[in-house]
Amino acid sequence: MMTFGFGFIVPIGSSCAVSPFPNKAGIAAALLGATMFIGTSIFTGLSSRLSEDSQNPIFIYVLALSLLSFLLILIPHYSKKHKA
Repeated sequence: MMTFGFGFIVPIGSSCAVSPFPNKAGIAAALLGATMFIGTSIFTGLSSRLSEDSQNPIFIYVLALSLLSFLLILIPHYSKKHKA
């Protein structure tokens, strides 16, 4: 189910990240790809340090990252709302 959802989210997110830079789309795409690889490397490195006895630490880690992502999505919306 998660992989199915990524099939929709990743292409849309990538196009939204690159669309503000039509003249420099190649640079924007490269920066986006590098950021994704760096984030994945950090996540993998940190999760490899977690306990191997259960899946609970990984669940908590993914939940924390999900909440962080949700908060990062709300920041632009919140700042636009309070500027006016």
